[in-house]
Amino acid sequence: MFFLNIRQRKDLFEFICELVYQEWEEYYNKININSSDELIIMFENDYINKSNKNNKLNKFNNIFLLFDKINSINQLVGFVTISEDDLQGYKKIEKNSLFINEIYILKNYRKLGYGKKLIKYGIEYIKNLNFKTYISVQKKELLVYYRKLGFIEIDNYNLDNQEYIIMEYLLD
Repeated sequence: MFFLNIRQRKDLFEFICELVYQEWEEYYNKININSSDELIIMFENDYINKSNKNNKLNKFNNIFLLFDKINSINQLVGFVTISEDDLQGYKKIEKNSLFINEIYILKNYRKLGYGKKLIKYGIEYIKNLNFKTYISVQKKELLVYYRKLGFIEIDNYNLDNQEYIIMEYLLD
């Protein structure tokens, strides 16, 4: 099993966006993304080209791919995104903080522990930067899962009539 930063393999970027769009089409339509091309533009802006702040490259916004050896082939099983601000305009988080915000596992590999591996990788990555780790949760049924991983609820936030619960990872 290994992780790969998408900035090291931009040739995989469009493939990842197409895959995500195919499997999450309904979700992305809810947030007004109508094609994989629009998703590519959004992810490029957020994770490859520039940050949302001052149009300069943000070294902390990253997409990490998770590969596992399945039938002796390195198979992409999912990815995690890490960024400065998961919720547009949310200002209550300290400066030296990052969000784990997209945790995505391909359908065939769900419920096999890969999501937990992605989250733990994100926590370690952020911890090594000496930053605080946050996650925003939209589905309340996931709160128990994140609590077991070491997150606590610290706030909530509404965006476009969607409630998000902000959780902070308690550093050990």
